[in-house]
Amino acid sequence: MDRWNFEIVQLRGRKVDKYGDNYTCVATLTITDGELHVEGLLSNNDFCSSDKRTIEDFIKNLGFDYYISSYYKNGKRKIVKNELELATI
Repeated sequence: MDRWNFEIVQLRGRKVDKYGDNYTCVATLTITDGELHVEGLLSNNDFCSSDKRTIEDFIKNLGFDYYISSYYKNGKRKIVKNELELATI
């Protein structure tokens, strides 16, 4: 548009039974230099394996075959490249 190129570089997912209700989990997905990062994953209840699968399925639907996440252990940040298996049609 008028010499502007727009791209979506950040998405937020919220776990909620009905739109508008309070959510129980939130995840921020950021695309930086062509890599997808899962950031700011916060939950006020147990984050379960089906939640992780849902997020990973969404990432796969965007066309990514991996994502970057990180966590802290013993005061040091650990960066992890999480490989995904893309569905074959």
